[in-house]
Amino acid sequence: MGALRLEDRAAIRDREPSIVRAAAGEPFAVAFANEPGPWLFLHVPKTAGSSVYSILRTLLRPSELLKLHPNGETLRRIDALPMPFRARLKVLYGHVDVDIARQIVPLQRCFTLLRDPVQRVVSYYAFARHMDRGAHSDLARRASITQWIDALSLPETDNGMVRRFAGALHEAGIGACNRQMLERAKANLAQFAVVGLTSRFDEFYALLASRLGLPMRTYVAEKVNTRRPRIDQLDRSTLAEIERRSALDRELYRFAVELFARQLARTDLSTAIDEFRRRDASQSLRLRDAARRIALARWKKLRRWSPYRFLG
Repeated sequence: MGALRLEDRAAIRDREPSIVRAAAGEPFAVAFANEPGPWLFLHVPKTAGSSVYSILRTLLRPSELLKLHPNGETLRRIDALPMPFRARLKVLYGHVDVDIARQIVPLQRCFTLLRDPVQRVVSYYAFARHMDRGAHSDLARRASITQWIDALSLPETDNGMVRRFAGALHEAGIGACNRQMLERAKANLAQFAVVGLTSRFDEFYALLASRLGLPMRTYVAEKVNTRRPRIDQLDRSTLAEIERRSALDRELYRFAVELFARQLARTDLSTAIDEFRRRDASQSLRLRDAARRIALARWKKLRRWSPYRFLG
């Protein structure tokens, strides 16, 4: 997806608001407003969202999943789906912001993961430096993290979580996020069905499975960058600068920690987590789950000819 791959966002930034505004009054505005509708995973880049995809592809059929696009193309894809296809959908997922999400489902049908903002920015840089390709990656390999952030001025590295949950990923210039946007992001996030934390992924998974009525299966931790520097390896000036640039994201993250704690307090997940860990310790069950993921990946390759290849 665009944000994860650190692509040049200038064209999207120029056209996205008008596309979304134009779409908002069409029949697919809040395309799944009535229960039961699908759930929507709002994927914040570098929060272990790819591991969530691994889980979903193990638990659900390809026809029950739809990959979202980070601009108005998402709405056109949904609108073009014949009703029998739309009726089968159970989870939509992708790098969208909250304004696009709420045009598809009520926010009460959304779930997401947040990550410590400093760790997320460092992971974003390390992904570009060690795992991605392109001009942004070339720069990452030649520059320090703060030089890289300054040179590219990416919204994702400038209180990107606040921007996404406020529905204003490109609304404010770099350095121009404000407390009004933070409060808007908090109000939106508080409506989500499940708000998880990357650092407590298994508990998030158990909570999500309980809320969506799904079993827990083993998963692959996708796109793990073993060369990502630890926070304690950063020099003090670099760490202070990233913290300064992520001040509002840090407040939003603390709010997410509170939401997650309240959600956990309402549900006893100990049995589900114990059963999942026993399953994860079983080689035969891990192989069975892996075989399903491989089969679904092959199925998706075979469907490249389909006008609905964004399913699955």
